[in-house]
Amino acid sequence: RNGDPATVSDRTDPETFHVVPTLWWERDDRDQYADVCEGLVTTFDDLRRYGSAQFALSAVATGAVEAAVSTEPAHPWDTVAGVALVRAAGGVVTDRHGERWHPDSESLVASNGAAHETVRDALPEA
Repeated sequence: RNGDPATVSDRTDPETFHVVPTLWWERDDRDQYADVCEGLVTTFDDLRRYGSAQFALSAVATGAVEAAVSTEPAHPWDTVAGVALVRAAGGVVTDRHGERWHPDSESLVASNGAAHETVRDALPEA
């Protein structure tokens, strides 16, 4: 970033976190989206919506937000580059169960690593 390495946010208090739901849920699944948003807004300081998973993951990698989440599977072209950025910047990326994220994972949780479990716990059960 302008000649400096990107790095994730150094915030450690989840009450100060800004968190992004990364993907859009189909109209028939909007109740699930509402449940995800409720878990985020009741746990963290703010919820952001960018409309792009790659942008959201880039925001985690550069410290603009502390986490990005999805309970929906994603296409590799929506996530792979952003996941690599988050990991290279010192962040953590898993699925909602804490298993290492890979392109065919059914969910995604990317964070600065400071309260990754809190981010995972804020998601409703599938």
